[in-house]
Amino acid sequence: MGEGLIHYKIVWTLGSMGLGLVWGWLMGSLKGREVRPLRAIPIIALTALLVSAQVLWFLDWIRVSFFFGAMLFAFFIHIEWRRKLIHIERS
Repeated sequence: MGEGLIHYKIVWTLGSMGLGLVWGWLMGSLKGREVRPLRAIPIIALTALLVSAQVLWFLDWIRVSFFFGAMLFAFFIHIEWRRKLIHIERS
């Protein structure tokens, strides 16, 4: 019984990290494309909080921390990748 629960916790952790990676990548793709940034930024932040609340509802705080970590990682990787592409394109 305990071994099966450990396997589920690993799957839950990887799933929340995967969701965070996808969500962070999507948020990174929106940076710089907002028509009205003062309106878009709070909406994106609220949506990220709602997604994290869903992870919390289905799982627990530990999985939310993995979700946020993966989300921030993917967000910053995407921003840096786009910055480099723009720099290469302008060169």
